Amino acid sequence: MNLFINHLQVHVCQSSTVADHCRTFALSDPDNTSFRGECDHLHNGTCDRCAFLHSALAEVESGLATEMENLTDDEKEEFSFKVAQATDNILAWKAHILRSIHQDRARVELLDMLDETSVLLVQDWAMKYLPRKYAESQTDWFGKCGIPWHVSVTFRKCDEQIELLTFCHIFKSCTQDSSAVVAVMANVIEQLKSTMPRMDTVFYRQDNAGCYHCEASIICASII
Repeated sequence: MNLFINHLQVHVCQSSTVADHCRTFALSDPDNTSFRGECDHLHNGTCDRCAFLHSALAEVESGLATEMENLTDDEKEEFSFKVAQATDNILAWKAHILRSIHQDRARVELLDMLDETSVLLVQDWAMKYLPRKYAESQTDWFGKCGIPWHVSVTFRKCDEQIELLTFCHIFKSCTQDSSAVVAVMANVIEQLKSTMPRMDTVFYRQDNAGCYHCEASIICASII
């Protein structure tokens, strides 16, 4: 599996004629033109590692089918479920690698675009602070209420050098929703403007949590 992953990471951007490797083709939505890109090449290439993966999965399914007569009904159901689940997980992991490479390429391109008037802001909720005490028992540990904190890492380019500035917002108590995220955005932008008066563009990089991608956060981010 590691050899396959390394192979895909190296060649996914180079072998664009392979349908599974072409980021534009593989990540396009076939049913929605707003989320679809057009390629300027054919996808008639082949990848021996990808073909080997699919053939290996097919052999596993074929081997299970030949042994069905020797299994009980419970065993048939159990093994069929495990094989189907494992196949889906492997293919999902392959798709995840492609998405990760695509997102990282966007990050690299943004870093190249940065200048003294723009920043890249990476935001996420960190794992909660959990208060602890000496020789803490399991009864004391489970069910504790942690202290939420949010981390924002800012990248900017100054004299062709990438500079980082990190903001940590620690809350005594709060719900990790869009209201908290908007408040953090406003505070970070306010502090950045005091440091970078010429800043007029902010690129956000966040995960797919609802607190970042809901309507309130998107609209307020533009206003801020």
